[in-house]
Amino acid sequence: MLLALVAWLHLSVHRHQVAAALALGAVLALMPVFAPLLVVPVLQRRWTQAIVAGAVTAAAGALVWACTGELGISAFESAATPNRAVFAAAEYLHLPQLGGCGLGRGGDGSRGSRVDAVAPVASG
Repeated sequence: MLLALVAWLHLSVHRHQVAAALALGAVLALMPVFAPLLVVPVLQRRWTQAIVAGAVTAAAGALVWACTGELGISAFESAATPNRAVFAAAEYLHLPQLGGCGLGRGGDGSRGSRVDAVAPVASG
C-alpha cells in the first residue's frame, strides 16, 4: 500500500497523470480510508487524475459488488474464513507463551494450551 502511495506521488510530480490516477485509484479501492487524498488532485486542478482515480475506485467497487452481491465491509465478512491451522505453528516451533495470548507452551509447561481449542475449518 505504501509503495502505491509513493508511486502516486512520484508519478504525479513527474506529470504522468493517468498512471498516477491508476495508482491512486488502486489505493482508494483497497483502502477507502485514504479517500481524502482525492482532494489533492482536485486542489491542484488535475481533473484527469481526479476523475480517473474516482472511476478506478468505482469500477473496483462495482466488480466486488458483481462478484459477491454485497458492498463495503459486508463483502469482507462473507469471504471465506481463514485457516486457523497457522496457530499450530507455535506448538510446532516450541515457542513460549507470548504476552498471555496462549500460543505455544503454557505457563505450567504444558504444550498447546490454545492450539487444541482451535476448531477445524469446514471446507465446501
